[in-house]
Amino acid sequence: MNGLPGISGSALSETIELLRLLRFLKKYINMLNINEFKVYKEQYDLFNSIKEIVPLRLNNQLSQFDYWDKATTSRELFREKIENNVSGEMAYINVNDADELLNQMEEILTDGIKRSKELADGIIPSYLIHHVKDYKKTGLINHLGYETVLPLSFEVETIPPFLEATARVLKLGKEFYKKEDYLKIQSTEIYDKKLKFYKTCADIDNAPFEIGRVHAFTKGWLERECNFLHMTYKYLLGLLKAGYYEEFYYEIKNNFPIYMDPYVYGRSIIENSSFIVPTCNPDDELHGQGFFARLTGANSEVLNIITIMFLGDKVFDVNENNELIFCLSPKLSSKLFDENNEAKFTLFSNVLITYHNENRINTYDAKNIYYVINNIKYDSICGQLAQDIRNGKVSNIDVFIEG
Repeated sequence: MNGLPGISGSALSETIELLRLLRFLKKYINMLNINEFKVYKEQYDLFNSIKEIVPLRLNNQLSQFDYWDKATTSRELFREKIENNVSGEMAYINVNDADELLNQMEEILTDGIKRSKELADGIIPSYLIHHVKDYKKTGLINHLGYETVLPLSFEVETIPPFLEATARVLKLGKEFYKKEDYLKIQSTEIYDKKLKFYKTCADIDNAPFEIGRVHAFTKGWLERECNFLHMTYKYLLGLLKAGYYEEFYYEIKNNFPIYMDPYVYGRSIIENSSFIVPTCNPDDELHGQGFFARLTGANSEVLNIITIMFLGDKVFDVNENNELIFCLSPKLSSKLFDENNEAKFTLFSNVLITYHNENRINTYDAKNIYYVINNIKYDSICGQLAQDIRNGKVSNIDVFIEG
């Protein structure tokens, strides 16, 4: 998609990640226990400029175009000021003012993501093209000798859906991704209905060639309409993080190579490929076969997925008394337990943890868990014992799942 900047393209993935960043800042900014913080004068000026513009948009005193124009101008002026250096002058931003602006920006970003979904028939578009609809000449000539214009309005064109934005929006939770969205994705050409796995994108035959090199490849090969495991696993990880556990366990049966036919996959099923060829590829003999175009990032998602499956969202936390707590919340399917109703893993290379699930329930449906260490039962673990676990001083932990 390297051609997008040349055709006024934009990506919703960055919008989604910006919203995540804002929410992170909102969560922790008030924990700083300060009234103000120091920034460079140039940053302070940008903050105040945006602070004036954002409320105008929220109150409909600025159109979407005018808001974009003013906000972009502020950002470009900021970049121009710091292109070579900063002045060295410092200024202070009030924490309450920053918190207020973050709330307002969150509202604008949330609205933008939801509108993009409506624009693309219920699927958040990964990429958009903005065609200049009206403009006026500036009378200036650029460095290539062409006349320059000032856009007055844009017309938006959606590019066929890519999996990227959907995988990212899952990080925001069920507010932005409903069960019907999961089914909607499966109804598109992103989903290979025969092999039951996901591709990076749908058919892009009707997308303009200017979007980038993705058009240079054969359908279902390398970057074009192919099952890149790194991308597919981002989506599966998103389902797991968002709490769509049934959907996640259904999908891994078709998307993890360990469940695939090795004679079709064409390589060891205990290793990830860069990509797997889907059925849209014109060569039938390649369908379902894995290839290495380059090193794959899929392993990082697999490690993240396994960590959440066996440990939950976080292993350690701090309670209201500022004590360290050890808090397992596994997301295991009942089908992953053996004939003894047990599932085991090793934490920190030397702590054997055994889950006991006598009623064979899904652990994400469990009403309670308790721990047994050295024949002593604990409903919760905190303080010194939690520190001992973290420091590898405990060798065995039995965890009992109750429905």
